Amino acid sequence: MKQLGMPWRYLARSVILFFDEFYLMVGLSLLCSVALLTVVLAPAAAAGLIAISSRMVADKRVNMDFFWQGAKARLGMTYRVMGLWGGMLLLFLFNVYFYSARLTGSLRYVAGFWAYMAILWVVVGFYLLPILQRMTAPTVKSVYLNAFVLAFRQPLYSLAVLVQFVLLSLLWRYLPPLAVLAWPGLMALIVCFATDYGLAAMRGDEPGGSADS
Repeated sequence: MKQLGMPWRYLARSVILFFDEFYLMVGLSLLCSVALLTVVLAPAAAAGLIAISSRMVADKRVNMDFFWQGAKARLGMTYRVMGLWGGMLLLFLFNVYFYSARLTGSLRYVAGFWAYMAILWVVVGFYLLPILQRMTAPTVKSVYLNAFVLAFRQPLYSLAVLVQFVLLSLLWRYLPPLAVLAWPGLMALIVCFATDYGLAAMRGDEPGGSADS
């Protein structure tokens, strides 16, 4: 049952780390929120934020230099990986919309299937950038393969991260200013903890939230 308890412990640690580097993380969250609006800059900004968060999870020194290094490193691979993820997610969501608008007979089950696929795809997406940055010679195929393995090797942990994602995403509806300033940074820390937990479990180590970045 550790997979159910550890995500919430790491959520608390993520909040603590966020406040430890409050001004840096608020600034980066704001930057990433703006980048998300442009769409084109979002993958690079997210990669930089993941690089910073990975170092924070590993109790390493952080500053803006590491953000820019993470954003520029493997830039082409970042866009290929995240471009594929975004394109597939749009396809899944379109299918959900298309079939849900025709709620007759078996088509209802088809819409449910695509909704389920979209949720699984979101979960896999949590691990893509952290995995990419931890691999020595990544390819799109190997990044996705490892992300799938992590997502389904620790299903309860991944489910808990999905719940945290949904809860934090409510900020966008009810407290948009707080979401702009905190959501990206907190989610980056959460997925870095999740990735390190899964990698430690695969190595047979006692998961302790450290990163090998």
